[in-house]
Amino acid sequence: MTATTAVAPRYVHLRRNFVLFVLDYFAFGVGFGMVGTSSAFIPDFVSQLTSNQSLIGLATGAYYFFWLVPQLFLAQIVNRQMWRKPFLLPAPFVRLTMIAIAVVLVTVDPRNTQVMLIAFLLGYWAFAVGDSIVTLGWGDMLGSSMPNKLRGTLFGIGQFTVAIGAFGMSQFARWAIGDSGLAFPLNYGLVFAVAGAFFVLGGISLALLREEQPTLVTEKSPSVREYGAFLGNVLRTDRDFRHFVRTRLLFDLATMSVPFYTVFATGNLGIPSAVLIADTIILLQVGNACGALGMGILSRRSGSKAVLLLAGGALVLEGTFALLSYLGGGQPALYVTFFLMGVVAGTIYPSYFDWMITHAPPHARPIYIGLTNTISAVTNLAPLLGGTLLQLTARPALGNLEMLLPDFLPVSSVTVRLYPVVFIGSVILASLGWLSALRLAEPRKRDSSQAARQS
Repeated sequence: MTATTAVAPRYVHLRRNFVLFVLDYFAFGVGFGMVGTSSAFIPDFVSQLTSNQSLIGLATGAYYFFWLVPQLFLAQIVNRQMWRKPFLLPAPFVRLTMIAIAVVLVTVDPRNTQVMLIAFLLGYWAFAVGDSIVTLGWGDMLGSSMPNKLRGTLFGIGQFTVAIGAFGMSQFARWAIGDSGLAFPLNYGLVFAVAGAFFVLGGISLALLREEQPTLVTEKSPSVREYGAFLGNVLRTDRDFRHFVRTRLLFDLATMSVPFYTVFATGNLGIPSAVLIADTIILLQVGNACGALGMGILSRRSGSKAVLLLAGGALVLEGTFALLSYLGGGQPALYVTFFLMGVVAGTIYPSYFDWMITHAPPHARPIYIGLTNTISAVTNLAPLLGGTLLQLTARPALGNLEMLLPDFLPVSSVTVRLYPVVFIGSVILASLGWLSALRLAEPRKRDSSQAARQS
């Protein structure tokens, strides 16, 4: 076994690191707001290249798979190292991947959609793998370089600047994808290029961070040979952890309908892509900011469990309003869905992280985080499940009446996709997840009771 490190007690580079962390938060948040998994941009772009619903779902669903799975194998490596800065140095180069996607889109023949689709998927997923490496170092260094009382302030300032930047980028996206913008695929390539520039700016900020001097602790991190046995022991003996993982799996599976809100909006409700992308960027960021505000209040007063219940409740309502939009609520109901997506995005992953770092033993936190993220990676293929359900339930628009029509009428290609199937499925899974979260232990109360017994 090798020794791990503890949080440095002194913050020599506090001001410099605070500014650089905020700059990365802003730059990455604005870039990911344009081309991230919650944005309407990616499903809309992929739908221009293929009509296969499974592939549309796979594009965003597999992103988190490639982002989460490497963390299991890298967590024990990061946990054994004294310094975290080396894991942040590749950030600017990793984030150049988005600009590479833009280069492909502007150089390939516009009619060769297959090449563009393959290049996009490989580049998008490679970005996820690279960012998974950066994320482990980022989270650990954030904990060691920022005191607890400033971390919430950092997130608040970062989220506010992201909301402002997202508003400006929504106007840019409206122009780029609209009729007055560039032709396809140059318009989408331009959006990828601008998002990539923001990503690289954030990566440079991370590379300029200065790490505080760590101190050795007596706890030991498992070696490579001991790692598998350590993970198995965690799953066997930690009942609260298993309950948390079960809750997270249900919530993650409930996101299977997310990529198809955009396809439903443009195909069934007739909302123009340019308008939808611009509006959803704003709605997602407003919802994100509202969720972050609620998270700050609930987390301070009640802990991570309360935030998880807030996120789960928003997830239930998200699928409910999507179903209402199909049943006659139209664009207004669907826009509430996008707002609630922002609330979920602003609360659910921070609540996962907060619960985990509070519950996990300090000397094994990276390993706990990597383990739960890897387990949940399977459910991040949920959009693929949603796309498969849509493919299986699709039916001809005229049903058996097609046999009575002349052969020259092109009605055989007209199909109806049963979006309520995935919307209802999401609501059921999110509801089960919320009920599971209701019975989840609050780690802060456990720590308080232990401290009281010891005193």
